[in-house]
Amino acid sequence: MLPYQCISLIQARLPTFIRCSDTYGCKLPRFKALVLGAFVLLSSSGEVSAQAHGQYIVNVAPLQAGTGLLRLCFAVDPSQVHGVWWWEPMNGKCTSRSTGPGVFRAEHSQLTRLPGGAVEFRFQIPMIPKPGETNPADERVAVRIEKDSMRSLTVRSSSPTTRRNDLAIPDVWR
Repeated sequence: MLPYQCISLIQARLPTFIRCSDTYGCKLPRFKALVLGAFVLLSSSGEVSAQAHGQYIVNVAPLQAGTGLLRLCFAVDPSQVHGVWWWEPMNGKCTSRSTGPGVFRAEHSQLTRLPGGAVEFRFQIPMIPKPGETNPADERVAVRIEKDSMRSLTVRSSSPTTRRNDLAIPDVWR
């Protein structure tokens, strides 16, 4: 339950929790105050837990992908079939990006859940043709996420992972 939903629920229930009179004013009985406090505490602790785990699995350090020429960062939402995004990192960390205007959604991505909890994803990155080239080869990306690490399936490259709640990766130009 989100904090604003808790507040709305509490506001809707206030008349039943608070006793008011013209003589003594309004007061909240001790038991009801404890129940209300526990409700707010449990609601907010669930929200903190969700933030700590995050929706997106993200690699901490850039991963060599495809043929190994590109070093990229990825965000994966395992609950979505096509839940893969990528960006080029800045300063060797995936906490900022040099590409944009935002992170790129992986076009035609395939996300597969494997036995034991592992997740694999594959997609292609369209490349800009070299001078005189008409059909450049797309960069093929294949990555596996297991436990707390992400590794390329095409070259020897791996990175620890972390979790994020959003895809708002700051660019270095601002």
